[in-house]
Amino acid sequence: MSLRARFERIPGESRPNLVARGAIVLAVFGTLAVIFYGRGIPFWPKGGEVVKAEFASADNVSPGKTPVRVHGVPVGEVEKVERRSGGRGVVVTMRLKDTHGFRVTRDARAHIYWRTLMGFNFYVELEPGSPSAPALGDRSIPLSHTTTQVELDQVLASLKPPSRAGLQTMLREFDRGFADPAAAGQTIDRLGPAMARLAPGIDALRGTHPGDLTDTVGHVSRLMGSLGRSEVQLGDLVGNADTTLGVTAARAADLGRILQSGPATLAQTDATMQRLRRTLDVLDPVAAALRPGAQRLDDASRALRPALAALRPVLHDARPLLRELRPALVRLHGAASSGAPLLDGLMPTLERTNDTLLPWANTRDDNTGLRNYEAIGPVFATVADSTSLFDRYSFIQRFGAGNAFGERTPAFLPCTSNAITGGSDKQKLDCSDLNDFLGRLLGGPPPARHGKRGSR
Repeated sequence: MSLRARFERIPGESRPNLVARGAIVLAVFGTLAVIFYGRGIPFWPKGGEVVKAEFASADNVSPGKTPVRVHGVPVGEVEKVERRSGGRGVVVTMRLKDTHGFRVTRDARAHIYWRTLMGFNFYVELEPGSPSAPALGDRSIPLSHTTTQVELDQVLASLKPPSRAGLQTMLREFDRGFADPAAAGQTIDRLGPAMARLAPGIDALRGTHPGDLTDTVGHVSRLMGSLGRSEVQLGDLVGNADTTLGVTAARAADLGRILQSGPATLAQTDATMQRLRRTLDVLDPVAAALRPGAQRLDDASRALRPALAALRPVLHDARPLLRELRPALVRLHGAASSGAPLLDGLMPTLERTNDTLLPWANTRDDNTGLRNYEAIGPVFATVADSTSLFDRYSFIQRFGAGNAFGERTPAFLPCTSNAITGGSDKQKLDCSDLNDFLGRLLGGPPPARHGKRGSR
């Protein structure tokens, strides 16, 4: 019997059960739909890799509807969302059907992002992690490695009535500003060069590793949360910032001049650094040559430490003396300032005395072996000793006797009486040296000498 004959109506037999037949047809088509759309056959083991991640919140993340992407490519979907045990947050279970080309490791990250500009629909962006890290296995991606994009209604819920009114005003002004398409187009065209310059900066803001910008946003979010918990301190911060900005605005002209002089200053700094670099190139060999000496000085400095330690109490005891010497040094400085011109004025006289008046002062006597200036002291000592005796009438002048210390020695006056050394009656007194000295002192010509000394 054919299949068609089985379902044909035979007169006289019972009526067919159309509801049962319809249910069978629907069950067949449902099974085929599940197979074709990848849902799998009921009670059949599901394939793919299961990855769990902990999130602070997972609003509008639905099992079977929220896709999972890796670098923007769909690789699976969310399978289950459940409350996180032992703490706040949720655990999102994801089933990855296509894991070719990557491996989920322990440093993996997961982020919940908007699928549309207005939010509501979300997807999970999975960062598998570095290939060198161990596999994730049965562990969950921790809460510190996941983020959730805030929906627009959550942002608006934090606004107070004045902020809401300001936002509404801004949206109305945007509507007025974009009412003329031509003006908006010209604005965008003019923003083109500026955007080209901003592009490298925006790329730098993304960071050097995947997730840098996300981590920065997360840190800023926690910072703003901390500021929000202390409204008084936040108010003080805003007030101080307002004062700072007011002062900055008041000195706008000065800041403008500073910015204008900035390029010239940088150019001069660059030239100075180049000269300094050349100087350092010269100093480097000098420093290298001085290094052995410095190493030797290190040992010397160690040897000097006991001496410095012993000098420390001496210097401490000398402080009162130094304080008392300060006025004397100040007065001595004044006297030195006044005496320097006087000494400068006396220098010609001293030079004339040394070179012209007393040239014999530096000559050596043959008898005593002394220089004449060295005999000045013994002369005065001898004179003082010769007049030390006196009687009731007056002082008694006495002369030494003998050839060793006679009146011809430098210990006596420049005048000699020849009483001891002998001489004629006309040569009892010889003052040629005294006459010579007085003549030179008064600026006259030296007296003429006749023959030997004492024969004048």
